[in-house]
Amino acid sequence: MPLENPPNPPSSKALNLELCGGITEHAARFLSELIREKAIETKYLAEAADLSIDLALTSKLLQSDR
Repeated sequence: MPLENPPNPPSSKALNLELCGGITEHAARFLSELIREKAIETKYLAEAADLSIDLALTSKLLQSDR
């Protein structure tokens, strides 16, 4: 039974590409989560600003009724 040659080890370029791909995927997930969190914060800030404007307008209306 002849001995088979072992498979060629992956080249350093292939390993680097695989490593970079993993890092890129991880970074993309991290940035996606960060953007989602910031979008939620922005939504809450916008809602708070709307409430603040509503409160200011209501206060002004109440003062004008006096």
